[in-house]
Amino acid sequence: MTEMIHDYNLIEFLQEIEKVTDLNGCFFINAKDDIIIESTIPFRVPDEILWEIGVLRDTFRQFSNGINHGDLNELMIEGDKGYVLLYDIPPHLLLLALGSDEMNLSYVRLAMIDILKRAREKIAEIGDDILKLPGKDFGFLGEKEGIAPTVVGAEQPAVSEPLVAKEIVTVEPIEEEPLPSVELEPVQVEQAEDIETMPKATEISPVEASIEPSTEVEAVTPEVSEESIEDRIKSLETKDIEQRYHTLKTIFNELKSLLEQLTGNELGGLLEQLKDGILLNIGTSLALFDISKAEQELSKINRELGIAEIKEFKNRINNWASRIIKL
Repeated sequence: MTEMIHDYNLIEFLQEIEKVTDLNGCFFINAKDDIIIESTIPFRVPDEILWEIGVLRDTFRQFSNGINHGDLNELMIEGDKGYVLLYDIPPHLLLLALGSDEMNLSYVRLAMIDILKRAREKIAEIGDDILKLPGKDFGFLGEKEGIAPTVVGAEQPAVSEPLVAKEIVTVEPIEEEPLPSVELEPVQVEQAEDIETMPKATEISPVEASIEPSTEVEAVTPEVSEESIEDRIKSLETKDIEQRYHTLKTIFNELKSLLEQLTGNELGGLLEQLKDGILLNIGTSLALFDISKAEQELSKINRELGIAEIKEFKNRINNWASRIIKL
């Protein structure tokens, strides 16, 4: 039985779910020991969110136990930016999946029927030994801040600060009023009238001044490279929030300009750095799951992108920018 566990990895189910659906991230929760045992999510889940999942799990089971004509196998929460899906996998596992508000919910449900059927059969075959898999304390944030491994429980920690929504300051762009144009009327030199006491004034003809055309100066566009984008990502931490958004907009535009020059895995490396930079300096967003997914796709491509791929990733970059940048 032990060899079966080592030969089979639960994360293969999670990777298949992300590959065939629009879901952005998912993980298995060992509900018996309240730990996460497999996850495709690229960064550490906050304690407050995991506590909410624990409460959701207990509520899920109360409904399930109260139904006499079947089991409650799925619970869905719709938020303002996406969906949270919870699936029951006996005896002690739960699958939690996250998706954006753009996903095809009907298709996801159809795909999950087949995938979860195979997952439940495989886990039932392995039995309770699956619970011996070590729990995951994942994500660089937890390591940098020295946060202890996260557990999922129905009881909230004794000391906990209330969740406070971060205020997003929206700065309206300043519209520059065009300078009024000044029209110069030609000065007409009138002929002086004859004066009896003075000789007749000499007639002066106006002198036409020749205007030399102004020299046009071409704007010098700085060269875009992997290094310049990496430097911009590192500079995010030195700027205020408004400047960070402007810098992020520049980074997205420069990424689009490099789609025709770099290989897929080179672009994937830039997306990985960008994802971490956004998380540290701007905050979390469901778009980060999409960026992580694109990073994984590009990391497998050791060539330059084709025309169709370039068009697709330009559209994806525009989508990320519209969801993250708040200007």
